[in-house]
Amino acid sequence: MLPSYEHKLTEIREMISSLLYDILLSSQQSLKAFENNDTDLYASVRSKINTVKAITDTIDTKIIQTIALFGPEANELRDLIVYLKMTNEIDRIVDSIDKYCKRFNNHIFEEYNLTSFNNAIIQLHKTTLHTLEYL
Repeated sequence: MLPSYEHKLTEIREMISSLLYDILLSSQQSLKAFENNDTDLYASVRSKINTVKAITDTIDTKIIQTIALFGPEANELRDLIVYLKMTNEIDRIVDSIDKYCKRFNNHIFEEYNLTSFNNAIIQLHKTTLHTLEYL
């Protein structure tokens, strides 16, 4: 394909990679917020998540523009569709982190006693972090 097409693909890959890194950082911050019962840190994570959602929309737009501008053949089109599916799944991960932060922020505000679940929650959170690192 054309060199500018390859440039667009590289740009899309880099955006997805940096997006996953931002999600990893947000997830790490939400773990710290849980461990410290820090409502301000939960709010910080939620505000960062909103910017990440905007970035996924931007990536989707770039993918669609690439399809429209270059008319890729079957193999290239499959790759671009995979990127669209990836951004959809990334968006679902981001929504889950946002819901998690919102719920646990409410739990802190309502002063629920979650000490009996702390180990399980922290372990699940660390598993999520390892999964995001792998991605």
